[in-house]
Amino acid sequence: MVMKRSPAQNRTGIDRLGGGCTVHCATGPRGGDYNVRALRAGWYNDVVELTFLEVGSRAVQTALLLAAPALALSLAAGFVISIFQAVTSIQEQTLTFVPKIFLTGIALVIFGPWMYRVMNDYAVSIFGNLQHYVR
Repeated sequence: MVMKRSPAQNRTGIDRLGGGCTVHCATGPRGGDYNVRALRAGWYNDVVELTFLEVGSRAVQTALLLAAPALALSLAAGFVISIFQAVTSIQEQTLTFVPKIFLTGIALVIFGPWMYRVMNDYAVSIFGNLQHYVR
């Protein structure tokens, strides 16, 4: 992948964008792509580790994003029911179970299409960039 870079970026080879590292590649004198930083420092393994860390970090972020709606509704239901239990002095431990399950199901029905789009976009980006990961 060929990118135009400033002289400062040429020296470092890595930019910080959005909290993640982006490794820049340049075109070699014979037309082949190579990683500037890896060639200068001679550490291809660290570049591979960086790529896998980025993929893993994005996978965890996607998983948290997908779980957030159901967890938020479940947390809100538990909070409301615990206040109700404290006010009425009801000490039944299983009282929160049914509303939490019900709201989790409702969240999955409401946010299901959005969750599908997020999962699909992630899978397309992973499989679309597979040639960059398998070197």
